[in-house]
Amino acid sequence: MESSTKSNKRTRQAPAIRKENLLKAALKLAKEQGLSSVNHQNIAKVAKVSTATAFNYFENRIILDKTVAQYIIQNERPSLLRLEAEITLLRRITDNQNDLEEIEQSIPAERLSLSEYIHAHSTQTETV
Repeated sequence: MESSTKSNKRTRQAPAIRKENLLKAALKLAKEQGLSSVNHQNIAKVAKVSTATAFNYFENRIILDKTVAQYIIQNERPSLLRLEAEITLLRRITDNQNDLEEIEQSIPAERLSLSEYIHAHSTQTETV
């Protein structure tokens, strides 16, 4: 007699696919609850993996914040969430809070994203 119960056997995902799924979970969390809700535990819960798995891909909060911010910037059209991600990324890569405030204040009135402005500004600085 054959059993009609389904197997709960989990399938192993390729690392690149699993990382993409974790980033999609982070984006979903950020959209629903804000960027501050994105942490290892919450991502793991949404992605239906263990918290340890989330730490395997993002070993600490700084790396998690940077990676998620970059993912949002690359995958979201201009929005408040994207702007928040750009600011978060800048905070994580800027050693001095005063530098960040100067950058934010010196952004031209036209609609350049912070990352576009920084790229343009750093290119000008390198050529000088």
